[in-house]
Amino acid sequence: MGLFSYLLVNFYSHRVYTIKAAIKTFVFARISDLFMFGSFILTLLLFHTTDLTALFIQVPFRVSYFLYIFG
Repeated sequence: MGLFSYLLVNFYSHRVYTIKAAIKTFVFARISDLFMFGSFILTLLLFHTTDLTALFIQVPFRVSYFLYIFG
């Protein structure tokens, strides 16, 4: 998605402002992908499943659960 957003913002443009905006869009798309992947891994480590039905059943029992990372 980052490459396509870069190309969409920078399509047929040679101005410096649009090139900077296209690079900014690409970087923010990569950062958001990184956070989405991190939340997926954190959900998998915490709940041991990716099934949303099982996840929604487990959430009320984990309200007072402390998350220890690297500990």
